[in-house]
Amino acid sequence: MTASVGPQASVEAQLMILNKLDNAAVHEFVESTLADWNGRSVSEGEMSAVIDKVTDLVQSALSTEKSSPPDVKFSTALSSLKEIKGRIGSKVDAAAADRLKMPREEKTVEDSLKLLDKEHPERHPAFREGWTTGTARRALDMPSTPIGSYVIVKERNRLEVLVKRESGTEQHLLEENEDAPGYTVWVEPSFMGGGSCSGIDAGASCSGLDEPSPVIAVDDTPSEPPEILGVSVTPLSRLKPEAESLLKLSSDFGQIQFSGYLTSDWNELKAASTKKVAPEHRPHWESTEANKRTAVDEINLAEATQRTLTRAGSPVFFHCNTVKVGDHAFDCHQLPTDYSRDDVWLSLWEDAGKAGGRATIMKLSTSGCPGRNDLPVIRDYWPVKEGDPSIHRFNERCEQAEQQLNAVLSGKTRKVVNFKRSIQQNQVAKEKCEAELEELRQSRSSDSPVAATSSGETRESELVKLIERYQRKIDSDTKQLDNLLAAAKEHLDYVVEQKEKAAAGDIPGVYVGKFKTVDGITVENVDEKPLEGFPGAIVRKFKLTKDGEEPRIVTQIDYPKWADFSAAGAAVLPNLRSVYQKEHGDNPTPMKVHCRAGVGRTGTFISFCGAMDKIEKAVREGKVSELEGKKLLFEIITDARSQRDWQMVQQSVQAQQLTQALEEEVFKLALEAQESQGAASSDDR
Repeated sequence: MTASVGPQASVEAQLMILNKLDNAAVHEFVESTLADWNGRSVSEGEMSAVIDKVTDLVQSALSTEKSSPPDVKFSTALSSLKEIKGRIGSKVDAAAADRLKMPREEKTVEDSLKLLDKEHPERHPAFREGWTTGTARRALDMPSTPIGSYVIVKERNRLEVLVKRESGTEQHLLEENEDAPGYTVWVEPSFMGGGSCSGIDAGASCSGLDEPSPVIAVDDTPSEPPEILGVSVTPLSRLKPEAESLLKLSSDFGQIQFSGYLTSDWNELKAASTKKVAPEHRPHWESTEANKRTAVDEINLAEATQRTLTRAGSPVFFHCNTVKVGDHAFDCHQLPTDYSRDDVWLSLWEDAGKAGGRATIMKLSTSGCPGRNDLPVIRDYWPVKEGDPSIHRFNERCEQAEQQLNAVLSGKTRKVVNFKRSIQQNQVAKEKCEAELEELRQSRSSDSPVAATSSGETRESELVKLIERYQRKIDSDTKQLDNLLAAAKEHLDYVVEQKEKAAAGDIPGVYVGKFKTVDGITVENVDEKPLEGFPGAIVRKFKLTKDGEEPRIVTQIDYPKWADFSAAGAAVLPNLRSVYQKEHGDNPTPMKVHCRAGVGRTGTFISFCGAMDKIEKAVREGKVSELEGKKLLFEIITDARSQRDWQMVQQSVQAQQLTQALEEEVFKLALEAQESQGAASSDDR
């Protein structure tokens, strides 16, 4: 872009300041003016006409801002323009003034790209800073966006132009010419076949998959140019400020890379999490009884947010943390085992007692009882309806449990092998240090000059500390292994007993209809139905009764199609949030959420809810422009990890699912903001 000099440079500088005013009409006029002036000398009369026009637009915009006084920099810019006009004279170029009153002239793609300066693309009226090509496509696809609108974006250091056509939006790569002014438009190859010429005349040459094919140099004048270059276009008009901010935020989420080949953001998130990680707290390693109440024992249980539970005045171990994200809190816990089933219903009974007789629990684990646990679950924790498929799988579950438990007791599982290996390695390291320490002490007793040095004393102190550390690790691993094996032996006896009693008809293999807990709470399945429009999701209603107490209702939201260690479709998270909002409503107690370990899928869902809470609050308060997607998401996830376990949002694919869902939902908010009362009228552009 050719640098302006004299009064023109001063006018352009003030126009750049006024362009920061949050007003669509001012944006459009300033950007089109700067683009039109690019590379040419403007007469004093034309400058006077522009000063008059922009002054009217800005004063009109400022007069409508009644909530707060205008920023002083805008008033200063207007004063500067008035001073410049006084110096150059008040004569207005009549032809220039007439042009300013006329509708903006449409240009072809060729003409528009001649205005593009790669070093300062933000000066082009069609350029959108921070937008991805995905965001540009969505903006062009908005109903209010006219055919012929185009956007230029820079993504991964590549400039691309997207044009809205009757047939849809076309996207093309731009490359600055080395030996001539202007740009070359390229057709990017398709990876679904032997290259693509989408949107280009059939006669244009396109390459295969190796590299993109040039279509035509912008400054060339072929007799039959490719269709994309001859199209009459206008830069995408500035949208409503709130919509622009939301589209920028949507792009922020779209540029976060947690999975695939680009995982630097995932590594950065892990590094950020270590700064806020909760202190390691695993009381379920301390006793066999607590171990039996734990589905996955490697998970931390942050002490500061641990949910307490008492039965008959005595504390009961409950692997649950109350995690606050956004405007809401959630009780995040593990899949109830055969020993913690009644604990969950006791906590739900207590929650409902504090909330007008209502409580909610969300299950994000797959159907059936997982068999990969060290203590596999043989029964679902809720009573099923007649005809439920699980009724016929009880014996199969018991057999799987027996196989798994026998593998634990025989030392064939990875966890047992790792414990034994760790104990052995630390024992060897400890004995090696003990031998060195003994040798060092014997040398000292023989009045060796080496042993008397300060370095010898320092080494002796180091060895003592190492021996103590190795011993602590040996004791810890031994205790954990002993508890694990004891729990496995007790659970194996329980599984065999339950299987034999069920075969004899003494007890039901699966709870059908209702059951009674050790706390005297009867849990009855009173309703169960799939959710329309949300394939796989089920909502169940349970009536809880207890002698001398009013009945209470618990709602279970069950999404059994989300496998462990995996991601579900991006639409699953907003669907789950909608069901949560409908079913839990204004209930003052936290909704319970669990998957298997209560960290991966659970952490992904609550992080989505927390991020959307903050975004929607910013929309209500008009502060979306203050949000930055990556920073917002990192704060939500690291905060959740500090309140339970560092594995909240456990897998990178789950984090990527989270960003995709946020990108889509924020775009919907942008569309709503832009279309709710119609886009800016043509008179305002």
